[in-house]
This record gives sequence, C-alpha cells and structure tokens, in this order.
Amino acid sequence: MGAPSQQSAMYLLPYPDEAELELGIRTNVPPLVNPWLYFKDRRTVAGIVARRDMFGAIAKGDVALGERLEKGIWRKQRKDGSWGGSIWKTAVALDGLVDLRVDAEGCRVREAVDWMLSQQDLARLFADHLFTFPPIDDGLPEKELRLPGGLRVRNRKCIVRIAALTLLRVCLRLGFEKLDRVQHHLLLATRVLSSPDHDDCADCRETVLLALSHHPVISRSGPVTATLNWLGTLQKSNGEWRGCDLYHTLYTIAHFPEPSARLQFQAALRALAERQNRDGSWGRGTYQEARTLAVTFAMHAFGLIQPDQPI
Repeated sequence: MGAPSQQSAMYLLPYPDEAELELGIRTNVPPLVNPWLYFKDRRTVAGIVARRDMFGAIAKGDVALGERLEKGIWRKQRKDGSWGGSIWKTAVALDGLVDLRVDAEGCRVREAVDWMLSQQDLARLFADHLFTFPPIDDGLPEKELRLPGGLRVRNRKCIVRIAALTLLRVCLRLGFEKLDRVQHHLLLATRVLSSPDHDDCADCRETVLLALSHHPVISRSGPVTATLNWLGTLQKSNGEWRGCDLYHTLYTIAHFPEPSARLQFQAALRALAERQNRDGSWGRGTYQEARTLAVTFAMHAFGLIQPDQPI
C-alpha cells in the first residue's frame, strides 16, 4: 500500500504552507488528526474514494473490493432501471457507482437516468416555493433524508426539493447536462439561487450549489459566486454557519476554487479541530463516515492533505 509517511500519518498542521494559501491570516488552531487513520482500513465505497482520490494510496485489494461493491449495487437494480422504484434510492445508487468510476455510457446507467427523469414534473419542486407537495415516489423517506456530507434533512418541504436536486446532481456527475429535461431543471435550479423567496432555507440553497458545482459553465456563474459569498455572511465567529450543517457546508464550498470558499474553510478549522474524534473521524454512528469523507474532501481540496505517493 502506498501510504502517507509515518510523521504525516498522525497529525496535520492547519497550515502546512501558509504562502500557498495566499490568505495572509494566521489563527491559533490545534493540529488536526490525519483522517487517514480512519480511512486506511474502511471496506466501503467511501474508504476507496478517500484512499484513491485524497491520499493517493490504494490499499491492497481495493480493486477487487470495488468490483464486489459495484456488483452488489447493480444486483439490486430493477428491470425498469430503478432501485426500489424510488427516485431517491436510484440517485443514491448511481452516486455510488459514479464514485466507483462506472462507465457512464453503459445502457443500465442510461436506463436508470431515463427512469428518474420520467417519474414526475420536477419543475413544480423548483417553481413553487410554497411547496404544495406534488406526488412523489413512495421510496422517498417520510421523516429524514441523508445527503452527501452527512446532512440530515427532516423538514418535509426540504426533503422534496433536495431529493430532486440530488437527482439533478447525479445527472451532472454522469455527464448528462445536455439532455433537454436536465437543461430545463438546471435553469430552474439557478433561479432558486437568484430568488429572494428561498433565503429562509440555507440547506436548499447549499444543495443547489452542490448540484451546480458539477456543471462546467454554470458552476462559474454570477449566481453561484453570489451564493458562495452569501454563505460567508452566515459564518459565525466559531467557524460554523448559522442555520447550516457544518459538514455539508464544508463539502459544498470545497467544490469551488473561489477565494470566498477558501476563506470560509480557514475560518472553520477551529470548529473542525474541536469536533474531531481521536481516530481522525468526525461525527458518530450513521453519519460518521459521510461526515468524515466530507471534511477529508474539503481538506484535500484546500491543500491540507497532499498525497505522498500519487497513484
């Protein structure tokens, strides 16, 4: 296994190269435990992603593990292309397959995307900020939605909209942004960022950002930049964001190279150090892996984790 060096395996200084960050700001932040300690033996999709993409250290057996995990996901696909007859479950399954670098041109992938896009008029989810709750598939959770980054969504209004945004995000990750139906919903999602009607829901606006980060053009648009700056106005002195989930917000802003995102990440380091577990992880129970991957992704994106041995 190509692994981080012995010294870097234990601790990460908050600013390994202050000049590289070009922030000119120094804060007294305790060292962070390297999340490599948590991910080095994880036999999950998240474990593979962390080792491969963030640490540049493929474990022995990761290739075979990835193949087994991929087969396990495909095994649950229905003949109609869905997973469990649920838009949400299908989007989550495709998200995992993208992480495992499945061929986006495969017919089974396209069947799943076509099935999702044919299920309902998602325009109503974006256009009606009062949420009259259009019919949705029975597989959508009634009480809670779990998103990349470990965000828990319990508000029914947000569950409906964020499920649709997760569908849009996975379509963009797969490279289907040119499909007419996807382009239509891209326009509607962008309007969410520009509409004052949605200022009361930071989670929804964040999830729009996360979806649009996978579009090669819209991710650099004015509304996206403005929303990133708006998130900065919500950040408190302790580094957390008012009305937002710390881990999901970090995961979202890490998809953007904007100066505002880097400054917000720097300000959040103290909160991360205070919340980190001894094994290098964040969170507990069901959300531990997702939140740790979210933070590790952000640390890698902003230069705190440098692979010692490229793949």
